[in-house]
Amino acid sequence: MQQGDHLLQCKRYRDAERHYRQALASMPENGTLLNRLAICLAQASGRRQEALETIDRAIGVEANEGDHWALKALILCDLRRPMEGLAAADQAVRLNPASSYAHTTRATALLFLQRWTDAERSARLALSIDPDDRAASNLLSQSLQHQNRISENAEQIAYMLSRDPENPDTLARAGWNSLQRGESTKAEHFFREALRLDPENRDARAGMLESFRARSIVYRWYLHWCFFLTSFSPRARWFIVLGMVILANAMGELFTGPYRVIGLGILGFYFLFALWSHVARGVGNLMLLFDRFARCALIPREKVEAVAVGGTVVGGIGLLIGGFGCGNMDAVIFGMLAIAAAFPLAHTITNDSSAGRWLFGSFSVVIAVAIFLKIVAVFVPAVNEASGSAFAIAILLAVATSWLAGFNGLRS
Repeated sequence: MQQGDHLLQCKRYRDAERHYRQALASMPENGTLLNRLAICLAQASGRRQEALETIDRAIGVEANEGDHWALKALILCDLRRPMEGLAAADQAVRLNPASSYAHTTRATALLFLQRWTDAERSARLALSIDPDDRAASNLLSQSLQHQNRISENAEQIAYMLSRDPENPDTLARAGWNSLQRGESTKAEHFFREALRLDPENRDARAGMLESFRARSIVYRWYLHWCFFLTSFSPRARWFIVLGMVILANAMGELFTGPYRVIGLGILGFYFLFALWSHVARGVGNLMLLFDRFARCALIPREKVEAVAVGGTVVGGIGLLIGGFGCGNMDAVIFGMLAIAAAFPLAHTITNDSSAGRWLFGSFSVVIAVAIFLKIVAVFVPAVNEASGSAFAIAILLAVATSWLAGFNGLRS
């Protein structure tokens, strides 16, 4: 067990797991051993369900041990089950209200649920118990970031760095704060330092990719919009997006006659904005593929997403412009289908939600069939009717994707 604890501190999870299993052979009902084993399993890719079963065994042995419930809360959040995670964290707090760990896990669950103010309150409670709790400090910074309290967050990060200037999580938070302030070069520096200290830091890697993408002014505007939206609750965001749809349609109806072109321009701008909000990451990754250093930060599935999403968007827009310019309606339809395919593809390849992958993946397959039928219809006129129906379905699926992607359970 001592050897396992040493390896766990060194983040050698697989080796630590082996020692814990050897110890469990002699003490199968030891709750502490089961807790440590669950930590190792939670860190391994694809083994979080096994980690949940292991911590449930620990709870079965020691039901009144708050640390077991706190770890269960973290595992459930990683499994995208934050409501259950919050219930487990609440139980941890009830069992041990003086534990900063319990309040920290509660703040984590609340962040997953996008309840920024409540997460801030729990993080501050954890820090009132243990002012040196690094995890709670970083969670407090995240909650301030999501509330768009940039200056207050900067002060919090400066304090954290003064206490521990080489903490990779704190450096990653500093990078995100710089990115939120529009300082992408400074953000890149913080993310590089965080990755130098901890190459496996997912928060820093995600931030590094965002700072690379933010080299594009269009992507920077989009990033500022995302930071602005995250300061609202999920319900408020729905109202904002719905309000934009109503406003765009109202403007389209208001400008008629000689001003019709203005109405069409507003509708066209809204369409481009809606498209960009879904495909920005894929198009951004396509740009990174042409950067010798930046593409090294992409994992294989992000490179696939870059080609699939970025390629369909660029190709679709090219076909639309070319088709309208030459008066070729077949090219216009192909362009529209390519852009329609980009919507579900953007939520399929790198989506950690299995339900989302299956749903949007199915949409992508249907739209691919519509493209195939259109190709056949060019040479076989008898297929035109089926092709037209498939085209209508493809457009409806793209619109459905733009709304369904707003549900947290369907996307990572």
